Amino acid sequence: MSVPHLLLTRAWIPHWALLAGQASHGLSWALLIALGLAGVTAPGFAGLAWVHLVALGFLTQIALAVLIHVLHGMLDLDWVAGPVARWSLLPFGLGAYGLVAGFWWSRFDLVAASSSLAVGALAVYLALAAATLARFRPSEDTSAAVMRAFALVLAMLAITAALGLGMAWALAGHGGPWWLSVAPPLHAHTGMVGWLSLLVVGVSMHTVKPITGGKSDAIWKHIVASSLILAGLLAALVGFAAPSATWLAAAAAAGLAGTLLYFADLAGILARAKVAHRPPQAFLAASGAYFVLAAALGAGVQAGHAAWQGAYVYLALIGWLGQMVNGHLYHIGIRVLATVARGEDDETQPGELLAAPLSWASWGAFQAAVIGGTCALMAGSGPALAAAGACGLLGWALMGANVIRAWRVARRAA
Repeated sequence: MSVPHLLLTRAWIPHWALLAGQASHGLSWALLIALGLAGVTAPGFAGLAWVHLVALGFLTQIALAVLIHVLHGMLDLDWVAGPVARWSLLPFGLGAYGLVAGFWWSRFDLVAASSSLAVGALAVYLALAAATLARFRPSEDTSAAVMRAFALVLAMLAITAALGLGMAWALAGHGGPWWLSVAPPLHAHTGMVGWLSLLVVGVSMHTVKPITGGKSDAIWKHIVASSLILAGLLAALVGFAAPSATWLAAAAAAGLAGTLLYFADLAGILARAKVAHRPPQAFLAASGAYFVLAAALGAGVQAGHAAWQGAYVYLALIGWLGQMVNGHLYHIGIRVLATVARGEDDETQPGELLAAPLSWASWGAFQAAVIGGTCALMAGSGPALAAAGACGLLGWALMGANVIRAWRVARRAA
């Protein structure tokens, strides 16, 4: 591969944003250990620091970086002012880290300033994404429904950011009580379900094909599952804003039904998998199961089990979403490394570059972290939470070592 081509490849998906996202993933386990050792297992500002490190620093930063390529690949669109969109992720990341620091040290002036920086950068990215989507024209290969799905999740991200900005300034003393009483659950669910979950549900039904060698046996399952999850979210937003126990109960029922159908569809695809490289598939299977369990915990919270709230958020972020990202890294991420090292025509499969014992060891460590952390938060046990954080940090280190090994093997054989 020529140097100019290598530079262009690296410039398309901002590699520094992906690295920053993975660094945030590792740091999140260190913060979880610190929270456990301090005995912090209930919601609070230190817990919000951890939540935003995972949701913004890890998941959203990686999602925005990958979307730079996904909108081009799935919709055949060239980004409007692509370099500006890519570099907008730098101030976004800085704002996210400032927000985490502000929550950790209860510096609400820093929370407000950092939120403004992150939301400002995100506004640039979203404006360019909207201009790019406006160029879309349906074809035989891609329907307008795909474009509308991307527009929906990006709109959810915009709403999440607007609510978060208002809450941040209210914490700093510049907002009414609505921002700190009604807005928080709206912000949390719009971000966790409307932005991240609907994005993953939609994109995973396309990316699961290279990971498994198969696809859904009925497109209606994906459509109905996505519709139920969206309906559940909208009902929840009404229930939080009203407030209304009836709407919240309907939201929990619709959301749980949607996650069950999604998992059933995913499980069928995995059962029919033709690709022999199993660790990514195991991560996807665990992720889907955690999606259902998180929905069940969320329903329990709405039924009056308020103590489950921390476990619900943890399982959704680190279990459902985090394990899905890990599974994609172990297949699609390694394929990207192989093409960067060996050229676009390279057909090396991830299983040829990764060490299977490291892959399975990282899978086991991560699942111990997910299950152990969820149980620790439900039981209110700080030591157990710290132990879960240690398992997660081990899984992250093993995965990092495996990816570095894959890169070196690919380079040696290039």
